[in-house]
Parts: sequence; C-alpha cells; structure tokens
Amino acid sequence: RGDDARVWLLTIVRNTYLTWVRRQLPQQNSAEFDERLHTDIEAALTPESEFLRQATAEQVRRAIENLPVEFREVILMRELEQLSYKEIAAVTRSPLGTVMSRISRGRSMLRQLIAGERRMEVKHHG
Repeated sequence: RGDDARVWLLTIVRNTYLTWVRRQLPQQNSAEFDERLHTDIEAALTPESEFLRQATAEQVRRAIENLPVEFREVILMRELEQLSYKEIAAVTRSPLGTVMSRISRGRSMLRQLIAGERRMEVKHHG
C-alpha cells in the first residue's frame, strides 16, 4: 500500500533528521531557514502587508523553534506535512493518544509563546 510506503519513508526521514540534529547540537551551528528565499515576492500586495505577513511568519517560526522536540515534530508533521494522526503515530512509533495529546499541547504552547512575544513587543514599542 502507498500509505505504508509513505510512513516507512517518513520514518527514515525522521530518524535521519534526529541523527543530524544530535550531531549538530554540540556545535550549536544550525543553519536557519530563511522564508524570504522561499516566498513568491509577486504575491505580496503591499510592502505593509508583506511586512505584517513576514512578522507573523517569523513569530510562528520562533515559537516552533522554542517547542520541545517531541511537540515540534508532531506539530510540523500535522500542520506542514498534513499527516493524519495515525500516520504520525506510525512515524514516531507512539500511541495514537500520545500523538493527539502532543499536538494539542503543542498548539497550546505555540499560542502561549506567540502571545507572550506579542506582549513583549507591545511593551517595548508601546
């Protein structure tokens, strides 16, 4: 089945990524993803809307980076890769209930991190 092959491949990708992260951590030299390089510039309606969109994307990116890895990986698989809960459970070799809990808690953490960052911005700029 195609789903089984996808889960198998994603498991390999996940394990390869985790190995790479473990090797990079002692060096603390990770390359950052620059969303501007992967954005269609023509899609921006105005410089102001582009600035606001980038600021929001940057806040989300920072919040995701600050999540503990077990929450970050399931959030990325669900929101970016659009994997089902069952597929995420297979890739992470975790019970379905654990996946659902981590996604819920991860989303809650993201909301708190972004809200906290926005409060800090208002405090410094307002």
